[in-house]
Amino acid sequence: MRVRRLALFAALVATSGLLLSVVPGAESSGAARTSTPAVAAAPTVTETLAAAHQKSLLDTSLAVARVNATLNRTPRFEYAKSKTVSLTDQRAKKVVAAALSRVSTGQYVWGASGGNSFDCSGLMMYAYRQIGISLPHSSSAQSRLGKAVSIKNLKPGDLLFFYSPVHHVGMYIGDGKFVHARNTRDDLEVDTISGYGHFTSARRIIGS
Repeated sequence: MRVRRLALFAALVATSGLLLSVVPGAESSGAARTSTPAVAAAPTVTETLAAAHQKSLLDTSLAVARVNATLNRTPRFEYAKSKTVSLTDQRAKKVVAAALSRVSTGQYVWGASGGNSFDCSGLMMYAYRQIGISLPHSSSAQSRLGKAVSIKNLKPGDLLFFYSPVHHVGMYIGDGKFVHARNTRDDLEVDTISGYGHFTSARRIIGS
């Protein structure tokens, strides 16, 4: 009987040891099959600043490219040409204003070219002196200066010549009108080209 009890006790101990060896292995195997997935690390401050710097460089490059594209579409010679046109217009306005300023007070005096006394070519001399251009005191001589322009392409400041051979000159002021020192009876006045008649040619002094 005693021997039987000892055999039963030994069997129980052996069974307990087997269970202890099996359960940890099972837990280890199960843990391997159900491992928690890895979580991506958040970017560091250095990485964030570097990304912002790269974006800033890209934005700057794009801005420079847009400016260069605009400059390429507007050649520099066009800018220079626009400045020249503006200066020409300003000088033309100045000579027209100078001639018109004498209409109300000036008088026709043959051979005069200043103060309040002018003949036709003398008035042109006076007006052009205001922009530093010296003209000869002769309508015939003035008709050979600058470049020829048609009556359809007249601009303020152009010189208009009358009769053939030329012996009278006036200045175009726009809208088909011109200012001139007409004669001792009418002195200085503004007329229309069509109304005065006798037009023969026109010359452009400014910008020629």
